[in-house]
Amino acid sequence: MDTRGLIDAIVQQTTVLVAQLATAAGIRAPLAHVADEVFLHLATELEQQGVRKKVAADMFGLALRSYQKKVRRLVESKTSRDQTLWEAVLGHVGAKGPIARSALLHDFRADDEATVAAIVGDLVGSGLVTASDDDDPVFTIVRDAAVDPSAVEVLATKLWHTLDVEPCT
Repeated sequence: MDTRGLIDAIVQQTTVLVAQLATAAGIRAPLAHVADEVFLHLATELEQQGVRKKVAADMFGLALRSYQKKVRRLVESKTSRDQTLWEAVLGHVGAKGPIARSALLHDFRADDEATVAAIVGDLVGSGLVTASDDDDPVFTIVRDAAVDPSAVEVLATKLWHTLDVEPCT
């Protein structure tokens, strides 16, 4: 069995599905968080399968220290336990409504300021959050319009058909 070829084919089909879902019914769902989520889920799964951190880091093409820092950054916010820092910042902006950068950084003062700022930048860049053009920008979460359920159902049917009729080779 060509394991690498199979992994590549699965990743390709998955990215096609994600792209179709992200544009279903004319919406443009933000995807900035996808790479970090995939990395974190893969790292967690490798660890659960008994792969040592040094080996996992090598599998991702990272030095052990870089791998550990990335996992630590993605795993949990010091401010909001049981959430990744990314999830905590997004949830906080959504819960607080419009919130100034200074207030957001103050609320997440237990976390690394540069990391929080980078996450907010990613959220703005991905379209999940908007920022005002002030000296102390105000961040507001973007609420998506409801997705047409029939469009999602059509995509799901198409996915199952693709997986059933056109297996990865």
